[in-house]
Amino acid sequence: MLVIRLGFVLYLACASAACGPYIGTCAWLDLTENEAVRVAGPRVVTEPGECDCLRCAAAGQFEIRRAGYTLEFWNGDRWYPALLARVRGNDGRTLTLRSDQLHPLVSTSAQGKWREFDYYADVVNGAGVRDQYRFPASVVVTVADQQGRVLGTEHVVPRLEIRRHLAFDSL
Repeated sequence: MLVIRLGFVLYLACASAACGPYIGTCAWLDLTENEAVRVAGPRVVTEPGECDCLRCAAAGQFEIRRAGYTLEFWNGDRWYPALLARVRGNDGRTLTLRSDQLHPLVSTSAQGKWREFDYYADVVNGAGVRDQYRFPASVVVTVADQQGRVLGTEHVVPRLEIRRHLAFDSL
């Protein structure tokens, strides 16, 4: 009952300030069900007003630690799903990922935290409906050093999470 009253109060406040309510959507890829994956940080949405819902809290950064490298994944910072990756050796040097599901990220086109990553997966978003998001069913990567020696192969399966929430926008 408190949530309904709070929603009504927000609606009235927003109506008097010339804004309108709508149902927003937050979507992200979750890797927590993969055995070797460890959560390295929460999902942080950087655009004001995006994914402002109580049920949108999620893991956002993931890693797989091995003897010779750490493979990191990030699921983005916007309302739509994304999947980015990078791999570093124990000495901090950039290693190479080989994958049919991941593509090199051109750093000149990336902004914000996206610039920290070297690879991305194609995640196509449609109108926010679950069936309109397309992303790899699984991601298989081979990690290689600067000389091309294979250090390991990793396999992760992303799971799509979607939440709807009440939001307000300027008219």
